[in-house]
Amino acid sequence: MVLPVNQLNTACRPEERGRMASVGHRIIGFGNDRSPHDFYPTHRIAIEPLLQRETFVGPIWEPAAGTGAISSVLIEHGYDVISTDRYEYGYCEGGVDFLDATTNLPKVASIVTNPPFCHAQQFVERALEATTDKVALLLRLNFLEGNRRKAMFESTPLEKVYVFSFRLPFMRPRATVKAGMITFAWFLWKHGYRGEPIIRWIGDPHQAEAMEGNN
Repeated sequence: MVLPVNQLNTACRPEERGRMASVGHRIIGFGNDRSPHDFYPTHRIAIEPLLQRETFVGPIWEPAAGTGAISSVLIEHGYDVISTDRYEYGYCEGGVDFLDATTNLPKVASIVTNPPFCHAQQFVERALEATTDKVALLLRLNFLEGNRRKAMFESTPLEKVYVFSFRLPFMRPRATVKAGMITFAWFLWKHGYRGEPIIRWIGDPHQAEAMEGNN
């Protein structure tokens, strides 16, 4: 959800607040301008760091596959992937509502997905029902907030939170603006994990390349 102008950084000049809001609305959408079904394709730069840090037992189910942004990268890395979506985007089987209680959930080892944020907690709960090993969801960092989510976190095996230290280039389909404005993280649940969640950071790969070039 994009913050309205009066909730953006009030230390900015009025014209700067207006510019920030305008950019945010173009990237994510606002009101009737939001992308249908909260569909924002996941950039490869968000997926590769997870696969560099975690290995998964297959098959991996991507239940919000969209146009295959996550699934295609998983397949490139040698994983057996099941791709479905509630809606038809031309990549995989549509009409499979992951959150519908009447949907027969197959039991898989792992789920990796970027769910619609408005249904994020439901995705967590359903994904844990459907898996035996790991669940990785790409979510806004502020998913950590809220009393209801606090209770969920305390009762589920959240093992790690990989926080992106840079803004991911999320955008609406056909949008031309590439800058992000929201902090995201990979939330990783591991069945059988009993400890406290571990926080790790994912740095900007472009900044790392620039630093290496200066050495």
